[in-house]
Amino acid sequence: MSAYQDLMTALVTRRPDQSAAEDERIVLAALAKHAHELAAKQRNWDSEAEGFTDPQMAVYAVADFIDPEVQE
Repeated sequence: MSAYQDLMTALVTRRPDQSAAEDERIVLAALAKHAHELAAKQRNWDSEAEGFTDPQMAVYAVADFIDPEVQE
């Protein structure tokens, strides 16, 4: 599921007694997932481009700024 779907599901299934802290946890998790989705789209952008170009490095830099890749 996408971050959007996660958030919409959380809104629809929200309990009346749900705490503000739980609301915040859900929203922050959705924002983090959305950032990861955006960064993945940026990183995959060059799969359609031919050859290496300097602008691609900028795309990776933006993606890494949005959602740093975990180095294993």
